[in-house]
Amino acid sequence: MKKPKRKPKRTTLKNKLWSKISEYKRRIDADPQTGFVSCVTCGMTKHWKEMQAGHYVPQAQGDAARYELDNVWCQCYRCNINLGGNGPEYTPFMIRKLGQKRVEEIRRLAGKTIKFTLQDLEEKIEEIEEKLCELEKQL
Repeated sequence: MKKPKRKPKRTTLKNKLWSKISEYKRRIDADPQTGFVSCVTCGMTKHWKEMQAGHYVPQAQGDAARYELDNVWCQCYRCNINLGGNGPEYTPFMIRKLGQKRVEEIRRLAGKTIKFTLQDLEEKIEEIEEKLCELEKQL
């Protein structure tokens, strides 16, 4: 007798979604020929596999901004972890890149919590996987 197929757990889907977003955001700005990308806060350049996807509005401030693509950019380990995101350098980058209005919209997401359904998470995973496939085709 076969066991019924279990639905994936929310945590598993959230981790998978984050993994896909992290890869996408590190690869999208990387040089297609070399794979090298610069940290948005200090300018250090390394291969995208050696970099991290850092949040402008930290994950700890709620799920509303956690998977927002405009809230996640390529950072080195030092800026993302040792300097806690390197906010003093991150804010000017965000304003230059997205404009003051969009940065304020992202900031307003801080502290808000969204309870994503399993279907929401699966759909977001599928969207990011499609973006990754498109990125692969461009290489």
